[in-house]
Amino acid sequence: MKRITIFAGHYGSGKTTAAVAYAKKLREQHEKVMIVDIDLINPYYRTKDAQDELDALGISVISPTYANTNIETPSIPAGVMAAFSQKDTYVVFDAAGDDDGAVVLSRYFMEFSQEEYDFFLVINSKRPLTKDKESIIMYKEDIERASRLRFTAVVNATNISYETTLSDIMEGEEITETVSKESGIPNRYTFVWDELYDSLPRELKEKAITVQLFHKKPWEL
Repeated sequence: MKRITIFAGHYGSGKTTAAVAYAKKLREQHEKVMIVDIDLINPYYRTKDAQDELDALGISVISPTYANTNIETPSIPAGVMAAFSQKDTYVVFDAAGDDDGAVVLSRYFMEFSQEEYDFFLVINSKRPLTKDKESIIMYKEDIERASRLRFTAVVNATNISYETTLSDIMEGEEITETVSKESGIPNRYTFVWDELYDSLPRELKEKAITVQLFHKKPWEL
């Protein structure tokens, strides 16, 4: 695990859920962990939705000034530079899911270039714009062009929220593996709802990270 890890994935891919789960995994091994939300595009599920649990675990949360408010234009968090200056802290960046949002990453190109970082492409084969190898690779190239950074790995976060089944995850794993071979970068992790973990084949359990849903179901609102 590198000191800095960036998650980027298409809208609705499960990117934020995966980033939160990864930060929690880091916290099991490191005293100081921070998660930075620089997704200025998606106004819905944000890292701030999981802040109570992250605070309880001692994970610092840096989020846009107007996240979770009725103001439509959040701004880049003021504390972003702490991610680069606090060298004893492991940092997870939750980045925007399209090429316009990835431009925010390019703003910190020089800072990232001075670090060893991981940049994870979050794949959810159940989303219409990333449902096959061709669309995912096109998306990958768009994000790399906009951010000026190169992905270091792909991760499988295939899900359809509460309706996710083991077959959904296995289908996503097959597509993620195909993208990995085509693009020449490793297939690093599989993110899976905790209740499905025991059903995974052994080879996937070894690289699985369990996740929980933090936003409420519609009938719980």
